[in-house]
Parts: sequence; structure tokens; C-alpha cells
Amino acid sequence: MSSSDQKKQEDVQRASEKIRTMKKPTKPKNMFLRFSTAERSNVKEWLSQHHTEEMLKYGSSTARAKDVAHELGRRWKTLTKEQRDAFKGDYDAEVLAYEKEIKEYRQLKKIVDTYEQNKQIEAGTLKPIKPHVPFMRYTRFAYEPCRASLESKGVPCAPRDVAKVLGHQWSDLDDESKKRFTVPYQIERGEYLRRLEMFRKRYGSNPPEDSNKKKKRKRNSKKKIKKP
Repeated sequence: MSSSDQKKQEDVQRASEKIRTMKKPTKPKNMFLRFSTAERSNVKEWLSQHHTEEMLKYGSSTARAKDVAHELGRRWKTLTKEQRDAFKGDYDAEVLAYEKEIKEYRQLKKIVDTYEQNKQIEAGTLKPIKPHVPFMRYTRFAYEPCRASLESKGVPCAPRDVAKVLGHQWSDLDDESKKRFTVPYQIERGEYLRRLEMFRKRYGSNPPEDSNKKKKRKRNSKKKIKKP
């Protein structure tokens, strides 16, 4: 074994040990989730004393999760900006710490995954995995802050709503600001096209099916005829 191969193996071993000891970082709770955690018990108690129409409709004496979530959302919408900011806490600092931790975690995982993938390539046991199209850098950068902003304002924050806002934000950026996102994206896209070409050369248009992939069960389209 050459010195470079030995060094790679040592790096992989260190990365594997560190991943085993550390948990995958989790995103910090936004303002609404902090509000929900603080108010959930109060809302449950209030609902048990004031039965809503929905609870009476289903004959339920205790608040269901759906009723609690609905009441929490209603109360959140009535709060002013100052009242909502009270639940912010150290959110900004926690986001920065999370981004740092998740970056380190992904780098370590990439080292281990690449090593295992290369071993499978050498052994000829690697399953065909088609390369994924890279996401636009601006989407990855601005999606979560945009979603959190819409949620804090009490407006719809479904993926299509966030994408619509991001589209307007992107069109308002000048060319110099866009270069921050377009240049790294073009590099990633070039790597994607290179890997896609290698994939097509090796497997063609009909790659062998991955045996680990779960097959979808076909639904029976025939309607059952009720007997009279």
C-alpha cells in the first residue's frame, strides 16, 4: 500500500469514528415552534374547558392534535411583531452554529461514502445510481429563511409559495450579486453533466434495476361490483 493510500485510509477511519460519536445536527426551532412548545399545555387546558364545534361534532371530550395545532395557529396570527420577536431568543446564533456543524458532518460523511463507493466500484458491486441534477445555489441559500419569514407573518408557506417569492427575489438581484450563486452552480452542473455522460456510456438508456429499490405494488384498477 502506498503512502497516499494509507493516508486516505487513515482519514476515512478518523472520519468514521467521529461520525459514530457525533449525532447528526438538527435545525433549531423557529419562532412559531418555540411559541407552540411554550403554549401547547395552555391551549390543551383551554380546549378541555371550551369545547370547539369540531370537538363537539366528533363527540370528543379531549383536544385532538389537530384541534391544538389549529388553535396554536389562530393565536399566533393574533400576535404583534414585538410579541413574536419575544420567542426568537438565540435563533440567529443557533442557525450559525447549526450551519457550521452540519457542514462538518456532511464533509466527514462524504469522505466515508466516497471511500465505500470506490471500494464497490473496484469490486464491481456498485448499483447504478443516476446523478442528481444540482439545485440552484440561491434556492439552497434562501429557501429556509424565506419559508421562516412567510411562516412568521402567518401567510401560506408551501413549497410553491416559497418558490414564487424566491423567483421575485432572484429577478430583483443585480448581475454582480447573481454571480455569487451562478458561478458555483455552473461548476456543479459541469460535474453533473460529466458524471451523467459516464453513466450513459456505461449503462445506456436502460440501466439495470437496483435490487435494493422497493418495487411499487400495482393497484387493482377493477372496481368491485356491489351485489344487490
